[in-house]
Amino acid sequence: MSEHIPFIVRGTQYSVDAVPVGASIAEILDRGEQAYLSMRPEPENDADPNAIRLLFEGKEFGWVPNSVGSRMADIIAPMLRNGEADNIQVRVKECKWDNAYCSYRCVAELVIQEPEEG
Repeated sequence: MSEHIPFIVRGTQYSVDAVPVGASIAEILDRGEQAYLSMRPEPENDADPNAIRLLFEGKEFGWVPNSVGSRMADIIAPMLRNGEADNIQVRVKECKWDNAYCSYRCVAELVIQEPEEG
């Protein structure tokens, strides 16, 4: 069983790498391929101890929004610490340039698979 949680990637306008990363993601999606982001919890983040940083190919891109991060922090952080990161995916569904923010606006989906018991 899995849980799917759609969200808009936040804070892309604050990341130095966001424009080239967003362009790369948009190009991948335009070719009909899948694009995935990795996650890194940021418990020492002064603004939000539940913050979850999103990366693409190791480059910082944005954050999981507070509404999702705070709700999922208790689930995601232990899975990442316990080596169960393969059970979590952040799949980018859409990535378009947004003139208002001078950055890319990406819709993503957090997919959490229940760990296999063994």
